[in-house]
Amino acid sequence: MRMMSELEESPYTFPDSIYMDDQEIEETGLYEIPYSYTYPESKNRSRDSKSLESGDIMSELYDSGYIYPTSTNTENGNTISELSQSHNICPSSTRMENGNIGKSGLKNRLAIMAIVLSVTAICLTIGAIVMTGILYRKVSKLDARVYKINKNMNGTRYNEPGDGDYNYMEMNTQQPTPQAYPKSCQEIKDSNPGASDGVYKMMLEGTVEPIDLYCDMTTTGGGWTLVYSYGYTQYDYFNSVINAVMPVPNWIEPFDQSKINVEVSTTPPLNETDTGALNFTLWKNIGSYFMVKSTINNWIQCRPGTGNLVTLKGGSVSCQMVNKVLDCNGEIRVPDKLIISNALTGPDLQVGHGDFYSWDGSTNFYKPWADPCGLSQSNQKKNVDDPRGAIFIK
Repeated sequence: MRMMSELEESPYTFPDSIYMDDQEIEETGLYEIPYSYTYPESKNRSRDSKSLESGDIMSELYDSGYIYPTSTNTENGNTISELSQSHNICPSSTRMENGNIGKSGLKNRLAIMAIVLSVTAICLTIGAIVMTGILYRKVSKLDARVYKINKNMNGTRYNEPGDGDYNYMEMNTQQPTPQAYPKSCQEIKDSNPGASDGVYKMMLEGTVEPIDLYCDMTTTGGGWTLVYSYGYTQYDYFNSVINAVMPVPNWIEPFDQSKINVEVSTTPPLNETDTGALNFTLWKNIGSYFMVKSTINNWIQCRPGTGNLVTLKGGSVSCQMVNKVLDCNGEIRVPDKLIISNALTGPDLQVGHGDFYSWDGSTNFYKPWADPCGLSQSNQKKNVDDPRGAIFIK
């Protein structure tokens, strides 16, 4: 059996039993008490071998050396229970059962470890948040790049880093200004009188995305937008009903749709030899003046009168010759009226009562005309390798 006098500096109070054998010491967990506590070989718990109970007064405890009051309010007459309440001894209860000493110390250390782990977790979380913010800013700076815009005659081009002398700049947080596209070839010509023939990107009224269109910037002042380019199904049998223009635009009303049997196109041609047609509903958004070019008939340009090609309204038109392909007995003749009828499969430009240009879309009825004399006869140019025509608007 071991005495406990050297436990006097311990923050623990005294077991219920005066004496403790080895088994009791093991059960109380005193083996876990820090190494500064020793077990004297004296069998008595007090220095004067006096046994103490919870009711012993302060003077007896003080004489025994078990407690050393640190508060001046602790008098010699205080009992063990009073000392417990005055915090001069550590446990909250006056007496402790066997085994409570070791468990109390273990709980304290576990509590401290829990606090340390919590603080460590908080620090790691804050560090992770800070590092995430730094990495996000770095990645954003690398990804959020827009390139300076180099505007040229052919529309807008975005230059990659290292492409020529144009640098790139970082994107700001504001929404980019929508790119302003021209609405017609005439608008491009007005802003740049030296613009050349070619394909330009435009945003026509009635469209939601820019489209590529071909511009003639040289003929009769330029500014002409190509809307329709066509060939012939049977050029060698030009004056036969099996001959027709192909393709035809999607001009529907008021022509006889049951008789149209050639390709209908809504794909704009990108040059004069590329057959196709811009959606007819967009023609009027470009302009009302029209020009007709052909490899087998004279070129003309017309302005609307009571008749208007882009709205398919029959009536008078005022035309002039732009380029002479054929001579009509030394006479220059140009159309003066536009015929629109549900008996036809396409518009018809006439001189007096004769056909000058007509765009028939049927290989079973009627026939297309390209007569420079406006006589509804086969006066078109013969033996042409590439018989074709085109309509421009401005």
